[in-house]
Amino acid sequence: MRNRRGNFGRIDLSRSGLLKFLDRVSSKPTARYLIYSVSVAFFFSLILIPPILGIVLKWNLMGQIFENPTLQSRALSAIYASFGIALFVSLIDVVAGLPLAWFISRGKAKWLNVLDTFVDIPFILPTVALGYSLLLFWSKPEGVSSLFGASLVSSL
Repeated sequence: MRNRRGNFGRIDLSRSGLLKFLDRVSSKPTARYLIYSVSVAFFFSLILIPPILGIVLKWNLMGQIFENPTLQSRALSAIYASFGIALFVSLIDVVAGLPLAWFISRGKAKWLNVLDTFVDIPFILPTVALGYSLLLFWSKPEGVSSLFGASLVSSL
């Protein structure tokens, strides 16, 4: 069956009533602020508040770290290692990233789009790591699931 433009199977959304409705609604400041507010509330309720809630609920266990010198030294060594690795990786990123960025932006080769795509992969990985850590946080009995008595996420 042909549509208005003569294309088979393709829907012309530019003339649809749904797009006109969405354009009309999004042009109103109150609707935009409502959408932004719901997005921020969603972020806080599912991403930010559960880890903070887990820390607050287990706060009484923090005293055990300060009372036990072995745990305290392990915690401090982990913190020092984290900052040392972060500094080292940042230096490598600057040394390798600045010339690569200059080469990608100034180069004229056709294959630079492929290189640019490979360079963008590290921006994707933190999102995957966040998703995996949230899965572990929600599914383990020690995480938020302890408030509900059972795992909230299926391991299947």
